[in-house]
Amino acid sequence: MEVERDIHQILSAAHAEALRVGDSPVYADRLAAKLPDIKNAVAESDLDENAQARIRDALDHADRVLKRDDDGREAARRLQGALALLRPRSRKPLPFLDDLEGGEA
Repeated sequence: MEVERDIHQILSAAHAEALRVGDSPVYADRLAAKLPDIKNAVAESDLDENAQARIRDALDHADRVLKRDDDGREAARRLQGALALLRPRSRKPLPFLDDLEGGEA
């Protein structure tokens, strides 16, 4: 859980920086230079393989967008998606389960 928190903090910082990039090539290059270190941190983490692969894909896409278009907003969108993979998801209760448990059918 501690590792996930560290990855979350790193991704949050990168997301905030991507929002500040705007369309500046200088800031985009700075952020793009940090993404390989973030990918290495994700690869060394205890996250399951599926989450690692999806986060790395999001980081790769953010890297391409930054290098090709200097588009910080699109990179921030991709980093936000990577952050969403770290949040625990709870399943919503089934709406008609109460009817079945009450013996009514």
